[in-house]
Amino acid sequence: MSGIMTERKIETGSDLRDARLELGLNMAQFGRALGYTGTDKNLNRMIGRYENGERDIPAHVALLTECFLQGARPSSWPSVI
Repeated sequence: MSGIMTERKIETGSDLRDARLELGLNMAQFGRALGYTGTDKNLNRMIGRYENGERDIPAHVALLTECFLQGARPSSWPSVI
């Protein structure tokens, strides 16, 4: 095997939740890793709406999540967790 991970598409709220859990992040931590700001309560609510299908997952959230799953980390990663 070449060491390249198989790309996983984030298309549904369930996909997003599974990815977040695989990354070991709670909703607020995940929101901050995606670049959102706010209180834990507001971040939990926003991520929860994506995961529950109440809101469409923005393309940038899906793309960043796919990158995180492949090992990419923003320079701020250690400080957001």
